Amino acid sequence: MYIWKVNKLTEDLKLGRVTSKEEFKYLLANTVAVVIITDPYLYIGTSYNNNDIINTISMLLISIIGLLYCYKVNTSGDNNDYIRRFICISIPIAIRILVFYIPIFILYSVLIYIYSANTNTSNFETDVYSVIITNTYLIAFYVYLSIKIKAVSHNEA
Repeated sequence: MYIWKVNKLTEDLKLGRVTSKEEFKYLLANTVAVVIITDPYLYIGTSYNNNDIINTISMLLISIIGLLYCYKVNTSGDNNDYIRRFICISIPIAIRILVFYIPIFILYSVLIYIYSANTNTSNFETDVYSVIITNTYLIAFYVYLSIKIKAVSHNEA
């Protein structure tokens, strides 16, 4: 895996020398980096509490375990095109799950708004329910994705 040598990676990709396992390492590193790099920006202007730390760590763990599990499902099948399958299938799955979760997000937001209006608080902090909602979404995503990757890699309906 190249971290700095972009030209060497480009050459290896062009010559077909990057294995599926190496591609997986890049996807895993990219996923971890995105969570770590973007997470602090989500809290600009708000307080950062223990639930935020728990949420970040659990999202990282779920993502790593989910990627590994999906990769193993693919390798136990035909072991082809993991990255292509992951990216292509993940978009409609994320949208489908999001459509299911939108009412939950809206209801929870309304309840938080009502609570803060009744208690005269305006400080919105991450609570345990937000952590649960976020992480169940992520778990549902990887479970559904692994089912569909299995269907493709094992030629199932």
